[in-house]
Amino acid sequence: MNREILDQWGGVVTTIQEDPNDETAVLIGTHQDATPILDNNQRLATMNDGYSASRELKRVASIPLTLAEQWVREAGLSPAAFWRWPAADRNEFFRRRYKSSEYSKLLTAPGATGTRMFTG
Repeated sequence: MNREILDQWGGVVTTIQEDPNDETAVLIGTHQDATPILDNNQRLATMNDGYSASRELKRVASIPLTLAEQWVREAGLSPAAFWRWPAADRNEFFRRRYKSSEYSKLLTAPGATGTRMFTG
């Protein structure tokens, strides 16, 4: 069986395909072209200081959904369990990762600290 799209939403494509070596197994994969997100992050990072007109909000980072899910799974968590965490804990989880120099393309403003991302 060729790969078939199960779902496509927000730039994330979930596919299913039979394992060619095992007729009883299927492979489910999630894919996302992160290039537009990273290009926009770069544009935003050089646009201004990142603050809203009222100076109450500041852009920090934009993380592709598949990368966020990868980080959650690498931590040994299910996405459903992770999203039940308190907002402050989710914020800290992501902040520790996107502040790494390895992920500098995720930042959307100069000097972004990301002290608060999610509420509720």
